[in-house]
Amino acid sequence: MTGHWDDLTARLTRRLAGDRELQLDVRRELHTHLEDAAAEFRDAGETPEAAASLAARALGEEGELEEQLWSANRFRMRVRGLLWWAARVALLPGAIAVIVLLILAMSDGAGTWSADSLPYSWRDEKLSADDKVLLGMTGTTDRLARAKAAADRWPDDPAVWAAYVTMLLDRGLDQEPEAFPLEEIRHGQQIDPDNGWWNLLEADVLLRQSSRIVPDGKLTYPAEFSSCAASEACDSEPSPLDRLEISDTETFERAIEQFYTGLDKPLLTHRGIELACRRADLLPEATRLTHILWRWGLVMENSLGLESHALLRDLCNRVDAYAVTLAGDGQWDAAVAQLHAAQLLGARLAGQATTLIDLLVATAIRMAPLAPAEVLAEAQGHPEFAEQARRLREAQRAEFGEARPHFMSTPHGDRRRAGAYWLVLLAPGGVRAEDAAAMRNLEYAVGWELALMVLLVVMVLLALLIGLGVLVSLLRRPRPVLLFVGWRRLGRICLFALVLPLAIYAFYAAAVWRWGGGFGVNYAFGRVLLEITLTAAAVIALLLAMGYAAICRRAAELGFDVGGPRRLRRQWVFVTLAALVGLVSAVYIVGWWAGPLRPEPLGLLQRWFALPDYAGTLYASLGGAILAAAVASVGLLWLIAEGVRLLKRRRSGGREVFRNLLPILSAGVILVGLACGWALSRVEATWASRAAGQTDVLLLSREIESRGGQPLRRYIVTAPLWPDAPAATQPTTQGE
Repeated sequence: MTGHWDDLTARLTRRLAGDRELQLDVRRELHTHLEDAAAEFRDAGETPEAAASLAARALGEEGELEEQLWSANRFRMRVRGLLWWAARVALLPGAIAVIVLLILAMSDGAGTWSADSLPYSWRDEKLSADDKVLLGMTGTTDRLARAKAAADRWPDDPAVWAAYVTMLLDRGLDQEPEAFPLEEIRHGQQIDPDNGWWNLLEADVLLRQSSRIVPDGKLTYPAEFSSCAASEACDSEPSPLDRLEISDTETFERAIEQFYTGLDKPLLTHRGIELACRRADLLPEATRLTHILWRWGLVMENSLGLESHALLRDLCNRVDAYAVTLAGDGQWDAAVAQLHAAQLLGARLAGQATTLIDLLVATAIRMAPLAPAEVLAEAQGHPEFAEQARRLREAQRAEFGEARPHFMSTPHGDRRRAGAYWLVLLAPGGVRAEDAAAMRNLEYAVGWELALMVLLVVMVLLALLIGLGVLVSLLRRPRPVLLFVGWRRLGRICLFALVLPLAIYAFYAAAVWRWGGGFGVNYAFGRVLLEITLTAAAVIALLLAMGYAAICRRAAELGFDVGGPRRLRRQWVFVTLAALVGLVSAVYIVGWWAGPLRPEPLGLLQRWFALPDYAGTLYASLGGAILAAAVASVGLLWLIAEGVRLLKRRRSGGREVFRNLLPILSAGVILVGLACGWALSRVEATWASRAAGQTDVLLLSREIESRGGQPLRRYIVTAPLWPDAPAATQPTTQGE
């Protein structure tokens, strides 16, 4: 464009200066028209200078043409101005709003949950006042107060009253025996007369009030099982047997009477799982991982009977100690009856056990009397009884040792497929891979959502840094031109920088999900982190590079130069580093799937140093995490280098690049956040609904069956009691 035409087009479009991109567009069109007219005059024989002047005069009178151009573009300027204003105001805040929206949707307002509220997505569910009381939503964080509110509302409901008494026991275990809730326990006997659990609780409280356990001065356990509950051998020094020192004979007699009364009743249950099932039925279906965790705490409060288990173990110890006292007083038959009754209690508890905790407590109670039985039989001159007790103790210890790996630990193959929830939150309980599938897949869905959050946050941080540079540049003259690169270029950017990388990873993840062997995120975390980091780096690099190239091409169309992306040979350092890190990452991922680079368990190292399960997770993730950090470091260095280069070129187009990258990045965050966020939320909802039944009360109600505890329960229930022909009479007390 000649200088004469520059001045002419500037004068004709000066009223369009409010929209510099539109002004440059119109000037480019005028320039094209003038070039065509001048070419026609040159073809007619005019000199280039004369042709240029004739072409300018052919446009018409300047004032009239200026008015025509203003009239033709005035409405367009207003619309474009409104759109640009909306883009400036809405794009970056909209990107931030999308991230906040995704965080709130993912957590479902978890930070605002309290003892008197529900997750946001459950707020529309209608819960009656009674429902809220049963769920413990009474506006207080005091567990005892919540349990008391339910007990006051339903004082004749056995399950609700049992939960209340359980909390009272929790508060009273470290207090004097007189502080134990005897009146509440006796009320439980009245409203639940067929349940011997209440009588056993009263028996233990009365025994605590009327006696104390002291070391026996004559009898000691052999070194091979001293301080053991007959479940496994010990290497400790011999320790004395415990005996019972009675201080209140009348209260003690009532305690023994309650013990046998409870033993004869058809039920022995704390009704915790029954209450948990009732609570679970009140709550909506879980659609988030946070729902499952929140639902677990709400449903399972006071439902495991842990406090009552402590009392039952103490009751068993006191009964065994009383047997030692009876044998020392010459009442051998009575002592045998006591030990026999204690074993029978363990067998009956095992038969009605629901959870693994119930079964393990019952097993300990069932096996504990055999150790003192063996010592007492030897001391009383009954070698045949001692031998029988020894054989039973060894058989039960062997059975427990054989059954323990099925539910107390998870083999390496299943550990790799367990997932973080099962391996950490439910340790040391074992889990089968098929039982862990739903929760494992849910963890992957949540992991992808977290990765999406990180990607969007990084993109927004880049946009904020660019926005800071744009804000500074707007204070200088001339202001950088805000460009619209065109829908076609925007479509290509969306397709190749956003859709294609994310679609490739989505197809890969789906294939891995279906045919990848079902490895849990606890084991594959390093590889997954590396894959996500590579995908995120590709998205950001392609978005910036393609956006930069589109801005440069648009600027060239308008007739001004903003430079251009550097050629690859001028970025050989970053190209080499990226190629090296990418190659090593590809080898690692392929090697991981092929097997050679797949980490093995810590094995002996973990056992020698008593390392927790998550130490194996950290070890398995080490290689992938290091490579992911390398990928992120190379990407960060490239961003810094390119940013510094553009800042140095701020007078030759760098400011235009910064200003026009900002809306591209912000729009990318909005598109990716809404599309991927919606898709991943659907995936999470699908697996959360399937996982809820395997991580909630439904799992605990069949925990023994699902975790392979049936053989142990069957053995504890059916194994012979010691001795084969016990004394049939109830023992007398010392005072009789």
